Amino acid sequence: MAQREASASSTLPQAGSLTILRRAVCAVVVACSFAISLAYVGPSHGDDVFIYMRYAANLLQDGTIQYNLGEKSDGITSGAYFLIMSGIALLFGNVLVVWKMASACFYAAAIGIFFWATSKNQKRLEVSALLASTLALEPHLLRWSATGMDNSLVAFVLCLGLLLHVTRTEGLRSSFAVGIFWGGLFLIRPELLLFSAAYIGLAMWSKRKEAVYMAAGALASAVTGVLLSYLATGFVVPETSSAKAIFLEQPLNWPFLRTLSLIIISGSTVSAVVALALARVSPRVAHWCVATFAFVLLVCAYLVYQHALVSTRYATSLSFPLLLAALYSVGEYLKSPRPPRMSRVLLASASLQMAAAALTLWYFFPFTRVSEEAPIREFSQSVNSRTMPGDRIALSEIGVFGFYSNRYIVDIFGLVDPKTLEWGREHGTPNTTELLEQLLMYRGADYYVCAFCKATTDVAGQKVRFEPVYSQSIRSGNQSKGRFVEDRLWVLYRLHY
Repeated sequence: MAQREASASSTLPQAGSLTILRRAVCAVVVACSFAISLAYVGPSHGDDVFIYMRYAANLLQDGTIQYNLGEKSDGITSGAYFLIMSGIALLFGNVLVVWKMASACFYAAAIGIFFWATSKNQKRLEVSALLASTLALEPHLLRWSATGMDNSLVAFVLCLGLLLHVTRTEGLRSSFAVGIFWGGLFLIRPELLLFSAAYIGLAMWSKRKEAVYMAAGALASAVTGVLLSYLATGFVVPETSSAKAIFLEQPLNWPFLRTLSLIIISGSTVSAVVALALARVSPRVAHWCVATFAFVLLVCAYLVYQHALVSTRYATSLSFPLLLAALYSVGEYLKSPRPPRMSRVLLASASLQMAAAALTLWYFFPFTRVSEEAPIREFSQSVNSRTMPGDRIALSEIGVFGFYSNRYIVDIFGLVDPKTLEWGREHGTPNTTELLEQLLMYRGADYYVCAFCKATTDVAGQKVRFEPVYSQSIRSGNQSKGRFVEDRLWVLYRLHY
């Protein structure tokens, strides 16, 4: 008996030391991820972040969630991110650097949570650190990590979901609480409900009693999220999805399918194959992997159906979940007592992932050195000085311009403009001068900003006379084609009907 007690007591310091070491390594992983995010993303930002910022400014100043005051709209794709950032903006200021730092924090926290989830019962912490490093270098997530956008929050909640998945929950109340989390993903991004449905559906298929309570909790929180969204904005789901399907629709051809495939391949290489091969490690691993496959396939089907793949930001629902599932599967496989029969395959897969990540990050790097905020802010302020308070300014690039403008904005792509969206459902995208004139007249625009002009005389109409008032060259690039950085001419036209 004494010998047993001595043996048990001798293991306690070792377990305690491992816990302390695990916490220390996790802190290092988080700190390094935060630094890498800020270093790579640099001064670049997402244009859509300024749409959030204008909504936040109106909420903080007037108490309404509206883009143009006095008009209901919902151009907010992540209600939870908007509310969190509005609170942070109230404390630290509604400025770009605050949004960029916050998104970098969510990114670093996501990587830290993944390390914590995979290092449970893992005596070799360097394995979990290596897996976390691989996830941190998922190129599309890293590319958008500190731009101020909601990508990092999506990664954060998916990693948090994985942590809940690997943590055994006992009791019906705990299952109900976990269900509330999965249903609440509606407020993170509406499409994440597809992941929740697949995850909970698989749990119910296994005929576990706890799954019923999980489904009840998810239903309760999802319905609550829908009601809150409707009461706050007048919309059940953001209008951005419908607007992109109409105004940014792309033909369903080989370039479209190639772009979709490249996003998945460049971000996750052979992750789907690895996850499929290792899903049999345990029922828990299979559960997560199958839910991930179902989610990604549904997102791909939606994008193909809507012809609306317009940005690499969608990688958070494409390549990132696949890589997350693969790395989780690898971690569980290496914990198992089975011999490492797949060691060479896993090494080759890791090499492919790192090579693809390095190539993709190199490709996008030039755009990360460009910030459009200062020049577009100057242009917006110049427009403010040349127009009257009641004037309506129509344009497509509403992000930075709209935040620094104190005018009514007519969004010709309908992302934040319900009346334009209504017009688009009947007429489609204004891809000709004739349709553009019709839209401008329908929306009663006083000025039009061309953000892709070559000269001030580029826009000439038949029913509307476009009078150039002001122009400015702005250094910018395409967010999804990062090596193409160029000077674009922005022109303000006064409209004469």
